[in-house]
Amino acid sequence: MSVLAQQIIDAGGGKGEGGLAFVAFTLMCLLTVGALFFMDRIRRRRGERDGRGGGPGPSPG
Repeated sequence: MSVLAQQIIDAGGGKGEGGLAFVAFTLMCLLTVGALFFMDRIRRRRGERDGRGGGPGPSPG
């Protein structure tokens, strides 16, 4: 049994109708960037709290 991906948002029928797909894609990108930003921020705070500095590179422990 093959499983096909479902197309949730129609990107338009050729009349330039792709606004909803563009908005959905933009929101997904912004949410991804926001999640990465806050995950990095939490990692840095935790590193500062534990005395590791939180900077890039391997931890000294």
